[in-house]
Amino acid sequence: MTTAITPVRLLPNQIVEAAAMMGRAAANDPLFNYCLPDEPDRAEKVASFMQMILRIGLVHGEVWATPGPITGIAAWLAPDHSMISQEDRETTGWSSVRQVWGSDAISRFEAFLADIGEANERASHDPHWYLMWVCVELGHQGQGIGSGLIREVLSQAVEKGVACHLQTYTAHNVAIYERLGFGVSQDMAMPRSGIQRWYMVRPPAS
Repeated sequence: MTTAITPVRLLPNQIVEAAAMMGRAAANDPLFNYCLPDEPDRAEKVASFMQMILRIGLVHGEVWATPGPITGIAAWLAPDHSMISQEDRETTGWSSVRQVWGSDAISRFEAFLADIGEANERASHDPHWYLMWVCVELGHQGQGIGSGLIREVLSQAVEKGVACHLQTYTAHNVAIYERLGFGVSQDMAMPRSGIQRWYMVRPPAS
C-alpha cells in the first residue's frame, strides 16, 4: 500500500523528535551495527548521531519530513556543499556524539570515515545533491514514504539539471533507488570496516 504524503521542511525545533525516529529506523543499518555492536541502547546512540546530521542538513542543504507525527525524513546536502566535513561535524554536535558513543565506537567510525574518504577520491566531484540519510519509522516502511520525500529534491535537480548522489550499505535498498533513477557507480567492501558500500548516481537528465 502506498501512503500519499505532502512533505514539509523540517523545523529546527523538530530535530530531537525526528532524530529519535531515525535512531529507531536506522539502528540495524550495517554502519551502526559495525560502530555500535552489541549495544542494547543502540537506537538512542544513533539518535544522537542523527541530531548532528539534521543540523548539518538544515545549514547546508534541505531536510524534508512527513507532516504531523514525523514518520519519515530525507536529509540532503546542496550542490554547493555536497560533502560533510569534520568542521561541519564539530559545529553541529560531534562532541556530544563522542561522549554518548564512547571511544571504541568513535574509533570504528573514524576507520569507516577513512574508508569513505579513499573511496570518494574515485567518485565524481561534479556539483550534485547528496542524500545523507532517508529514514522511515518502523511499521511505516514499504508504503512509499521514503520515495515521496526523496522526490522533493529530485524534482529540483531535474529542473536545474543537477545530478543526485547517495550511498547505501544495504543490498535491499539498491533496487529501491534504481526505481528512482539512480544507478550503481561503485560497489565495494570497505577495507577497514568490511562494510559493503554501493555508491549510486542519478544523472542530471533522469
